[in-house]
Amino acid sequence: MKAAAVKHRPLVSVITAARNAADQLVGCLDSVAAQQGVAYEHWIVDAASTDGTVPLLQARHDPQLHWISEPDKGVYDAMRKAVDRSQGHWIYFLGADDRLRPDALRTIATHLQHDRTIYYGEVWMTGRSLRYAGRFHGWKLALKNICQ
Repeated sequence: MKAAAVKHRPLVSVITAARNAADQLVGCLDSVAAQQGVAYEHWIVDAASTDGTVPLLQARHDPQLHWISEPDKGVYDAMRKAVDRSQGHWIYFLGADDRLRPDALRTIATHLQHDRTIYYGEVWMTGRSLRYAGRFHGWKLALKNICQ
């Protein structure tokens, strides 16, 4: 990624909380690293995994990848740690077993415009032709939560 080509676009912080997720994390890391045309950072907050997650992260030589591995109080504590460290204009929470579409972060950086808005993207589950929980609107948000 050429820094000059994306200088005018806002930084997107991708945050992934993980614990003993080394097998799933490889695909997550690869899908974020494949993003082009956007300035981003990827924060992994690992809850002191014992499954090889730390050696996996140590072996990655990606300047956009930042990680910590230490005990935490759960997924939301881990997310808070990453938010506190992130530098992004936009924050995107991505599960360790999730993957980004190739243009996901560029779409965020170029199309989202209202700073005080929570945006929720469509989630497609592998092998299914339906969206996860369908579209959200104000009334649905009042009745049902959305995933982080």
